[in-house]
Formats: sequence, C-alpha cells, structure tokens
Amino acid sequence: MFHSFPYHPPNQTTVAVFVKSSVIKALNDQRVKERIDFLRQANQQVRTNLYFFAMPDVDLLNKQIKGTYYDDQCKMWKQKVFPFPVVLYQRRSNGKKQVQAFFRRLRENGVIFLNAQGDFNKWDVYQKLSKNEDMKEYLPTTVSFTGINDLMYMFEHFDRVYVKPHVGRYSRKVILVENNTGEGFKYSYYGNSLKGGSAKTLEELDQKLHQICGNKKLLIQQAIESQWRHDDRIVDFRSEVQRNGNGEVEVVATSVREADKCVPITSTRANTSVYSLQTFLTECLQYSKQDRFFLEKKIDDFLINVFYHIERLYGKFGELGIDFVIDPNGKMFLIEVNARSAKQSLIQSYDNPTIKKAFINPLEYAKFLHLTSFNTEV
Repeated sequence: MFHSFPYHPPNQTTVAVFVKSSVIKALNDQRVKERIDFLRQANQQVRTNLYFFAMPDVDLLNKQIKGTYYDDQCKMWKQKVFPFPVVLYQRRSNGKKQVQAFFRRLRENGVIFLNAQGDFNKWDVYQKLSKNEDMKEYLPTTVSFTGINDLMYMFEHFDRVYVKPHVGRYSRKVILVENNTGEGFKYSYYGNSLKGGSAKTLEELDQKLHQICGNKKLLIQQAIESQWRHDDRIVDFRSEVQRNGNGEVEVVATSVREADKCVPITSTRANTSVYSLQTFLTECLQYSKQDRFFLEKKIDDFLINVFYHIERLYGKFGELGIDFVIDPNGKMFLIEVNARSAKQSLIQSYDNPTIKKAFINPLEYAKFLHLTSFNTEV
C-alpha cells in the first residue's frame, strides 16, 4: 500500500499549529499567550504530537518544519525538526502568496486541514448564503460598496448601517453610520479608542469612509437593532461551534457581548462586557428555566444550521466562531462567521471545564480525522 509522505500510524497524530513569527519568538523566550497555554494543557489529555510553527520555520524542499513544542519533562518550550504533520491547525492568515503556495504543497502531500480555510470574505459568504432559501431570511441586507449610489440605496431603506471590509478581523475598520434626517450623517468606529465624525452630504461621507478604510474593498450592511439594546449599548452573540472527537457538531458555548456605551462594535478589545448565555438570561433578564431552555434550543438549532450551510459552501470545518444578533421580534440574524476565533469571549465568560472543552475538541477532532483517513486508505 502506498502512503504519501509522511506516513503516520493512527496512534501518532501529529498536529502542527500555524501561527505568527511573533508567537514562536515568545514561546522560545518562554513567554506564553493564554490561548497557547490552554491548547498545551488540552494536549496533556488528548496526547497528540503537537508543535507550533511560523512560515520562516518551513523547509519545503525537505518537507520538514522546525517546530516549537513543549517538553513535559523539562517544563519548557524547545525546538526540533518535525516532518510535515498529519493535521494542520491554522491560526494565522493565509493572505500571502508564500503561505498559499505552502498550503498547496501540504495538500499535495496528504496533510489534512482542520478547517477548510482560514479566512472568510464577508461579501462572498453573503452572496452565497443569500442564494439559499433556508438561509437568506437570516441575513441582514448587504451590498458591496462601489460608490455613492450604494450608500444612497441603503439609506433609502435603513437609518443605520455598518460599513466594513470584505475581509477583516477584530472589527477593525468597522464603521457605524447613522442618517440624521436633514442634518447629514454621523459615523463612529473603534481604533485604539472610540472615534467618529460627521458628514453633511453623501459625497462627503463617501470620501471620509474611504479615508478611514484606505483601499480595502468594502460592503454596507443593515444594522440590526438588538432585542436587548439599552443605554446606547449594542448587544450581540459569539458562539463557538465545533466538531468533537467523534466528528459530531456541537455548540460548546454562546457568549453575550454588550458594548461599551456608544461604541459601535462588541469586540473584546473595546471594553465590552461579556456574559455566558446562561448568566445573561438568568441573572440579567430573569428568564424562567423553561423560557431559557426554549431560547437556548432555538439558538443552538440556528447555529448548527449555519455551520452545515457554511460547510456545504466551503468544505469541512473543525470549528467556527459565529456572530449573530436577535432583533426585537426575536428573529436571528447572522452577522459573520470566523474560521480562526480567538475564543476571547468564551474565555472571559465561561468556567474552566467549558474553556478546556473548547481547546480539547480541535485536538480530538484532529485525531478523528487521522483515524478516519487511515481507515479509508487501508
């Protein structure tokens, strides 16, 4: 039987985590980010052959990677040369041509990707999902921002819209624009702090938006009013949906994010308050046990439906971070999907067993992928 290089028996699942060079430098200086340490701790239970690497560590010619791994005996991070892994766990962008070429080489050598891709184009996702009768009702009205006519169209239908890049993370360059009828337009966004301004005309607004966002391709999206918005604080949800060690899809956690006053985004970098869904419903809203059960089930059904629809469009995923809003009528709207969730909302709002599960699942799923691929080859 022929095996593409490298060959790993199913009891030796090698998982390589692709990260930025700054992460590798920190690890070899024995400085460990919280999320890396959670993954290390999870691997003590799962027992994969786990290492971390960045693009400069790759030797394509010899199909080797200088990996950074944790030595349990010495209790420190070290480096050594590894073969290409069984499973790639992508934790950094795949935007550069060098990275894309590397990914092609991995696939040619039979490496399995935990997620079908590492980044989503929000406009591409919207276009594809909006063609599906089951999904289009859950999508905010969205247009690609190509000129003033697109702004005019959106403000004919909505008083508040978001302008955001087709591709982006952490809500960078996400701008809330409000139409103050007869008084022009007001906009706000969060850089390192809350910023904003105003424009009297659409022409002026168009110019200012592009000054903020540079040459990025942009879209304009209907701003969905939250059912629980109060005191100028936006409320939305981030859910971690993952496949477990049996390959089954499960909702590990849903966090509720309440933005700081007047801040237009709910990213945790912007002083957002974060609660577990159970805490929010029980303590903040005083939901009964029965009402909480029905809403939680409704949310989970929605999330799993989104997960499967994304997979039909883009391929298999081990995990997705899914952002959504519930409007005043109780209707759910999908805001975006993330293939590289930082899990920060989860970490801030849930207990240790739940956090641990969210880091164990990807490693267990990697073992599942290895075992099933091995059995298929045999």
